[in-house]
Amino acid sequence: MKRPLVFYFVSIILGILTAAFLKNYILIGAVMAASFFVIMFFTNRKYFFFINLCFFIIGFVACVQYFNLSIQSGKLVSVRVNGKSGYYLTGSYKGRNINIYGKNINVKLGEIIRIKGTYEKSMDYGSGTIGTLHIDKVQSYKSDIVTEMYDIRSEIYENYCSHMSKNRSGIIMSLCFGDTSNLSGDDKNELKKLGIIHAVSVSGMHLAVIYGLLEKTIGLISAIVVSLFYVIFTGCLPATMRAFIMIFILKLSVKVYKNYDSLSSIALSGILMLIFKPYYIFNIGAVLSYLATIGILLYYKKISRALYKLPQKLNESISLTLSAQVFSVPYAGIVLKTFSGGFILGNLIIVPIYSVVIILGNLGGLTYKIEPVFNILCYFLNILLKSCDGLIKVALKATPPMMYMSEFTSISLTVMIFSFMLTIKGYRKFKYLPILLSLGIIINTYHYFPEINCVNINNKNAIIVRYRDSADLITNYMIKKKSQKENMLSSLGVNRIITVKNNKLLRINRSMYEIFWENGAKIYFKNREIAYISGDSIYYKGFYLHHYGIIKFGNYSKYSFLGVKASIKVINGKVLVFKGWEK
Repeated sequence: MKRPLVFYFVSIILGILTAAFLKNYILIGAVMAASFFVIMFFTNRKYFFFINLCFFIIGFVACVQYFNLSIQSGKLVSVRVNGKSGYYLTGSYKGRNINIYGKNINVKLGEIIRIKGTYEKSMDYGSGTIGTLHIDKVQSYKSDIVTEMYDIRSEIYENYCSHMSKNRSGIIMSLCFGDTSNLSGDDKNELKKLGIIHAVSVSGMHLAVIYGLLEKTIGLISAIVVSLFYVIFTGCLPATMRAFIMIFILKLSVKVYKNYDSLSSIALSGILMLIFKPYYIFNIGAVLSYLATIGILLYYKKISRALYKLPQKLNESISLTLSAQVFSVPYAGIVLKTFSGGFILGNLIIVPIYSVVIILGNLGGLTYKIEPVFNILCYFLNILLKSCDGLIKVALKATPPMMYMSEFTSISLTVMIFSFMLTIKGYRKFKYLPILLSLGIIINTYHYFPEINCVNINNKNAIIVRYRDSADLITNYMIKKKSQKENMLSSLGVNRIITVKNNKLLRINRSMYEIFWENGAKIYFKNREIAYISGDSIYYKGFYLHHYGIIKFGNYSKYSFLGVKASIKVINGKVLVFKGWEK
């Protein structure tokens, strides 16, 4: 069997997904497990089937073991603090991520605290969070080498702030050391529009730049050791760990005179990471990193050959950018529901400058206590980042606004990409599929019946009303920040934001549907109330109900910026439930 590691990687992924679905959607989990066993059994030799079965079981057990850990309320436990957000802390307990809530807790990042509290089980697969611990008592604080690393990063940031603005210091810290906490909202919004928000967080690209420079200056073995320390210092992010494992395998294969296979290498890195951190398969950043890398490995050379008439450097940059988007754009559309049309411009103009900033910024991190050297580095960094500011402003003027993509649109585009590939390979019957899907996308973007989504915006409730060709975000509180408004308009695909107060009546797009705001949102059809949104529930008149039913909002992460909690569609005065669960 060619590239068996790829099959083992897929098996471990399916094992994790099956465990997650069996816990939340038993039928889907059972179908997934049965399908895996049937397909593998009848398409492979028995020994290969049993090896894949072992990896499937490893993935299944890893997921169950990770998320089934619980903390006994009132028990004294040791937790390492990894992040702060108001009264909330994020930490790790026995290798699992947990949320910690408590007031007036004076704790440093990286410290180990021994605490007692009430534990609440609330899993978030995307972040690997197993629950929330409400602190009753903090018994002790302990610092170690990890705390020292956090302190050094904080000290480096303060030194950069003394030589340039906080915004530019925040970009350097994010680019070079994986600390995104100091990135301003405006910077994030601009980089999202250009499709290069990934470039300002330590990733595989950053590690490749650092390693390449290290190998040329201090040799192979020293470069690997320093790169490993760099991965740890920047927080062991999925993308950097993936890149480090691939680099290590590449260099090891050269030493032992073995052929290097990039797809097998990325599969092995995924297997090793998922065994210890199974939630990475649900983590958007981790999945995007892998999809972008797989796209480059499979399509970079093909796109480069197609663009052979372009100058070499331009060819390489465009080919790299486009190949990285082949799988990541459809996935981002399905999960994030957005698409940035400026990704080519951003990657061509801004990312090359950021590569230089990475090198100089890391040198500044090494020499921040040597003032003359640090001053010179800051001088050049200021020039580079000032140039970036100007180029970003120019690029934004030439960049189309971010597009909202529904799940149907994203899935359709994914199918269109694969049908196009199949058509090129000679399967001519697939050439008509994109036409049908294009018609489906056009129909899907026009809402013949009102669709109402209840969303979470920074822990506050709001509703989105989509009807015909318009979409409105309705809140009963002011949204002051311009960057936040722009983010909502693009991320949620709405045309406008309407702020209402109690006793306010809104007519939906001049139709027979009306919304009256009074301690919640009351929805009327021909002057008759058909739904009432209040607290965490929707009370509604359903298609098959002679009385009111109740929809409870679905679970969502309280730390997420935007999250759809419930969704309904209104047809001729009756309500269809699309998301939420019956009480």
